[in-house]
Amino acid sequence: MKKRFLSIVACFLFLINSAAVSATPKPIDIDSIYTQITEMIKQGATEQEIQEYKKKNGLTNLTKEEVKLDKDGNVIAPTSSSSISIQSLTPDAYTLTIWIDRNDRERSTNYIFTNVKMGSFSVEKYPASYDILSINWSNDVYNYVSWSTGNTNATANYAPWLADADQRSSGTILLNFEDSDPYWANPLSAWATVSVKSGKLGTATSASMKLTHTYDSTASSTSQTGSANWTWGQPLSVGVSYTVNTNTVEKNWSKAATASWTP
Repeated sequence: MKKRFLSIVACFLFLINSAAVSATPKPIDIDSIYTQITEMIKQGATEQEIQEYKKKNGLTNLTKEEVKLDKDGNVIAPTSSSSISIQSLTPDAYTLTIWIDRNDRERSTNYIFTNVKMGSFSVEKYPASYDILSINWSNDVYNYVSWSTGNTNATANYAPWLADADQRSSGTILLNFEDSDPYWANPLSAWATVSVKSGKLGTATSASMKLTHTYDSTASSTSQTGSANWTWGQPLSVGVSYTVNTNTVEKNWSKAATASWTP
């Protein structure tokens, strides 16, 4: 009788442990999720469709900001002043989008998802050195974990690559990409995974993405000239500043999109 009772207890404990294991949520595969979102953007998915897909896969969007630029880097939207020039009537050539998402299964894990989408101008004819995309966050609130890109498979030639992570502990990584590639017609995406520091949950903070576009001002060279040279500057409230070093031929402009939220 005692043996039978112990067997019943053992089976009961086994069933409880099995149920607990099966109830444990699987870790989020963020690379697969954001790669699919990159494809959804390419296919013209709506904001609602993207957010529903995120929620289904364990992500909550905390905020989103978007900036539209013409081919010369002038801001078309959003416009917060009356300084609208004739250039503002130009179709948008670049759309910079930054999403901040929270991992619902590990709430201290956030993702800074950035996307650069081309409009009317699909390929840069005089590209000069590689363009730069920086992802920036407050190192007072977050620790850097990793980065990745959603440009794979058919868009592999178009994928950005890590150019400089020396300032990752201060809140900035730099990526390079080729804007002379025909794949420029596709959206480019990259993201940083960051972890909220101990005691910083509930602290208001910001993050940003910055695009630095380089070009040959003489309109003579149709090939890439390799990686741009940059100099790190001073720490900012969000990340670290950098300056692209130019010569008499190469020029560049930079524009950013900034998002604010409370983790």
